[in-house]
Amino acid sequence: NKALIIKSAALTGVESGTSDSTSAVSIPFLSETAVGALPAGYNSNQRGGHYFDSDGSNGYQDSGSATYTGSDDPKYKYGLKGAIDYYYEHTLKTYQDSILAVDLHDPDFDSFKAGFPLTDDDYKTYDEHDDYDNWSGFWYEGLSADTRFATTYSSAGTKQAFVLSYGDLSRTTSEKKWIDYGAGSVEVSYSKLLDFLGGDGSVMDIFWLRSGGDAWSAGTVINGAYSDSLILDIKWNVENFSTRIRPALWVTLS
Repeated sequence: NKALIIKSAALTGVESGTSDSTSAVSIPFLSETAVGALPAGYNSNQRGGHYFDSDGSNGYQDSGSATYTGSDDPKYKYGLKGAIDYYYEHTLKTYQDSILAVDLHDPDFDSFKAGFPLTDDDYKTYDEHDDYDNWSGFWYEGLSADTRFATTYSSAGTKQAFVLSYGDLSRTTSEKKWIDYGAGSVEVSYSKLLDFLGGDGSVMDIFWLRSGGDAWSAGTVINGAYSDSLILDIKWNVENFSTRIRPALWVTLS
């Protein structure tokens, strides 16, 4: 038997190799393009880097080797995947006989956008959407329903911990739910299985996905809700609560 599992408690500083703290840590989504600097206007606890890099490569994969030099805070020592790789090597590898090798199927920019017809609107032209740093989930239909890039176990893959994708979330039992984000309501997908308490004891909890939410960052799950970039744009959530890290694994069950 095989199962996809997720760590219910967010990664701590010790587990991620970023500090000696046993409290939950927040690490920006650091793609190669963003090393050394965060985009202006973004809270350093949550955002950080384009979802894709300037050469069209996937920012999540590139974040495995990215380091952030623009802050004295040691929690920015690694990019997102780098922190998860540290956790795997130092905490999980001892259980590797039960861990399955996986293929993450992370897309480059061209393969990602091929599945989403770009649309015109009153503010942007078609061409203005068509770049790694200038697209938005708002103009793509059904980002959160995109199952093309779900993780699969594969003997040719790599044994590793990873961040869930929208495709992986399609395996969870979810329902449609309306939430009020101050300027109105939006319908989202909601999964009780992903509705964790905050890693710092707060009632709000946000954790990373490895799917594009918009050009500037990856998607998130917020109190069990996940959807397109509208979720990312709920300002009071983004500005006041840190984005946590909850690694997943494919494992064999004995």
